[in-house]
Amino acid sequence: MADRDSARRRQRKLASYHRRVAERRERGLCVKCGKCPPAPQRSICVSCNEKARAAERARADRLRAEGKPVRDPEATRRADRERDRYEFERRAKILSDALAEREYLVGSAFSGADILIGHSCFMATVVGLPIGDYPVLEAYYQRLQQRPAYQRAYPA
Repeated sequence: MADRDSARRRQRKLASYHRRVAERRERGLCVKCGKCPPAPQRSICVSCNEKARAAERARADRLRAEGKPVRDPEATRRADRERDRYEFERRAKILSDALAEREYLVGSAFSGADILIGHSCFMATVVGLPIGDYPVLEAYYQRLQQRPAYQRAYPA
């Protein structure tokens, strides 16, 4: 019975929190303190952000003093992989859209931009990013692979 009461209490608190945050956003205030407007490109004000950063610095200092890692290395790697995949997918879509109606990035002639993107495509395949999910980008990369200079730079 106590578990059901505590679950209900958690649900009520969560609903109250979401209402409070929505009201503060609607009024253009910091979602954390509700006292002043948030900093540009943020949902919390400068003061709340400084407090959060100070708390994080204190935590990091304490962990360093204890000889422990500041962050869980595996969690950091996982977060990095997720971020990298997101960034790849976002940029691959932009490139696919740009290459949909042209043979090369800058008009109809091969340029330095194509060299840079060709290397990026190569690295994406090396680390296992899904270049095949973007048919236009994959066809572009295959065209680059047919060039003699590419074959000299990246021998099979």
